Formats: sequence, structure tokens, C-alpha cells
Amino acid sequence: YFTLANPDGSPAPWFALVANVPGTVDVGKTVIAGNERVLRARLSDARFFWDQDLKLKLQDRLPALEAITFHAKLGTVRQKADRIAALARQIAKNVTPKGVIFSDKEAENAFIAGRLAKADLITGMVGEFPELQGVMGGYYARHEGLDPSIATALAEHYRPAGPSDRCPKDPTSIAVALADKLDSLIGFFMIDEIPTGSRDPYALRRAALGIIRLVRENDVRDFSLDTYIESATELYLDQGAHGAGRKSDDGTIPEYDKAVHKSTARAFDFIIDRLKILLKDEGFRPDYIDASLWIGGCNLQPRHIDLSVIEPDSDLVRIVRRAKALQAFLSSSQGESLLAAFNRARKIVQDEAARDGTNYRNENIEPAFLKEAEESGLWQKLEPAAQQARDLTHHEAFGDCMALLATLRQPIDAFFDKVLVNDPDPALRRNRLALLARFVRTVETIADFSRIEIR
Repeated sequence: YFTLANPDGSPAPWFALVANVPGTVDVGKTVIAGNERVLRARLSDARFFWDQDLKLKLQDRLPALEAITFHAKLGTVRQKADRIAALARQIAKNVTPKGVIFSDKEAENAFIAGRLAKADLITGMVGEFPELQGVMGGYYARHEGLDPSIATALAEHYRPAGPSDRCPKDPTSIAVALADKLDSLIGFFMIDEIPTGSRDPYALRRAALGIIRLVRENDVRDFSLDTYIESATELYLDQGAHGAGRKSDDGTIPEYDKAVHKSTARAFDFIIDRLKILLKDEGFRPDYIDASLWIGGCNLQPRHIDLSVIEPDSDLVRIVRRAKALQAFLSSSQGESLLAAFNRARKIVQDEAARDGTNYRNENIEPAFLKEAEESGLWQKLEPAAQQARDLTHHEAFGDCMALLATLRQPIDAFFDKVLVNDPDPALRRNRLALLARFVRTVETIADFSRIEIR
């Protein structure tokens, strides 16, 4: 059957159907009459279930969810609803889709919507028409007079259900949809129900792609993927899913919990892998994508970055923006020159570190040992550039940051031309290697250039 609409978009009292029988007048009338009779009966059933369902509020249906198993190892649907509610409220308190800042009321709406998200599963309407799950929850919520954002979130929390499905835009809907998908994905990874090959019985690939679409299409800021994966895991552990407990009295983590945390780390990689596939399909070079996934320290606190380590970034929007800026920058002559200087400095530092066992990334630079004008010049340019790079990265001004880093090419070239790195004096040698390491670390503020292929 095909529903029809009036020109103004309102429902028309007609329907269209296709039948594979000869189109004679008599047969056509018989087919039409038969289908009208069947459809009339179905609509009558729907009206009956609607009237019956309205006798009980969604909130009052929650106890019945305790009798429905979500998964034998992951608890009941009621437990899932409780987890969704808690996670949706946390997301609503911390993210800003398209610049929208949640109020406490909106965060509480996300909690209520998460708790009621599965309540329509035990209504007569959804029992008769399973494809209406979620949709009916939205209708019942509106009929009860609940906040419109709650009703919308109930109706949309399964979305997007596929690549052609519309993505929710309402902030409360976004929070609940993200919470629902994260909860399912993390839960099944915890019990090692991981997609393999073409086998994906719990649609976890679809859940991962849904998370990515929700974040990207709504430009959800401050959505730290690892933070919410950890939160989803904690909610399962707090409920004791599959016997998982908390830390022991002595502070150690039980073996089962260790396995759980290992699995959730795999869940993070699983989502990131889906993002990499999407970006590759959009025309990004794979090595640029890999480089954009890593940064020198956590760039959310620009004045407290530990650049001695390279860490994965978990903000999906930030990763994509960095990849775009990186691809544009490295396509220019400035970008190619900076990459060449970076690789040369990195190789020197790595080779010497391997030879003498010193981690030059952690070595301090002593201004008193900067004997040559070229090394002093590099140092004078490097320190302010490092701070500016951290500030620009913090504000996601990635193009400006890369342009700033490109200005280091002249002093680093002069350093290579005039300064002997492996000076016979151990103090000078150590200082110069530390200076090169600082240059490498500064460039890595924005991305891991070591992952970029030379072509």
C-alpha cells in the first residue's frame, strides 16, 4: 500500500496499491473492494490498540520492561532504558550540537526521554505493528502532554537506521539517539559479540555509522568518544552485567573487568575504523586520515599539554576538520617542505635515541649551550610558535596553525645547514638533539606527521 497526501501535505483519504492481475474492470473492482476491506480492518485494529494504549501512561509501563530481556548477558530492557537515560543526560550536559548549549531542563528532558525510550515496546500498537516502535512512543508522549522535545526524542531515537534515513536534528533527540546506539554497541563488545566478515547480527556497524552521522551532521562539539564509551561501560558494570563487578577492596580490577575494558577499547577502534572508511570514500588520503587521528598531548587544555607523548584524538568532528586542513596544507609547497624537515629531524632524533638510549623528547634545552646563531634563531622562533600552535589547535584553527608551523622551515633549514648536531662536546650534542626533538614535538601538536607517506 502507498499512502497519499493532499497538495498541502495533509493525509488524503485514499491509498494506492499495485496488483499483478489482469486489469479488467470487474477484476479491478473486486481487487479494490478486497483491499479496502482488509485495510479497513487493519485500521480498525489500530484504532482499538490506540484507545487501549492510552489507558496507561508510558511511565506506568516501565515496570513491565523488567520482564523483557535485552540480552541474557546484558540484562533487561528496563536496565537498558536506565542506562540510556543516564548516558543521555551526561551527553546533554557536555555537548553542543550546532552551537546549542543545553540547559539543566533540557538535560533532564534527555534523561526522561531515555528512560521512556523503550516503553512503547509493550503497547498493543507496537505489538501488532512492530515497525512503529519509537514512532508510537512519540505519539503517546504528545498525547500525555510531555515536553515536545521528549516526544520527538522518543520518535527519533532509533534514527538514523541506515544511510538513507534522516538524521535527528533536535538536541534532545541527538543525545538519546547517541546514548541508545553507544549502549548497544558497548554492551555487545563487552560480551564479545563482535561483527566478523559479513556477520553482524546486532547491527553494530549500523550503530557505529549512526553515531558518526549524528555527530558529524549536527556538528556536535566536545563529543569525546572515549569519554562516553567509558561512561557506557561504567553503567554496565554498575548494574553488574554478566557478573561484572567493581574494583576489589584492595583497588585491583577483577580479571573479568580487565577483559571488559579491553573489549571497550576495541569498540573505540571499531567506530574509528568506520570513520576512516567514510573519509576515504569522501576522497581523503588514508595516511592523512591516520595522521589526523593523533595529536601531541590533549589539546583541550592548551597550557597544560604534555608533548612528550602522542595520543589518539577522540573528538570525531575535530578529527574530520583536522583531516581537511591537513590535506589542504600538505598539497601546497609549504606543506611539503615542512613535512620534509619534520621527517629529517625525527629520523636524526630517533637514530640517536636508539643508539644511546636517551629520550630526547623529555630533555630540557639549555640556552647557555646554544652556541651557534642558527640554533639560537631556531630556539627563539620555536618557543613562541609552540605556544601559539597549542592555542590555535585548542581553538581548532587548524589552517592557521599549519601556516604558523610552516614559518619554522627557514630556521630549521638554517640549523641543518650550519649546525653540527653530533658535536664532540656531549653537552652541545645533547642540547641540539633536544632542540630537534622540540621541533618535532611542536609540529606534532596538530597531527602525527610521521604517519604521512612521502610520495
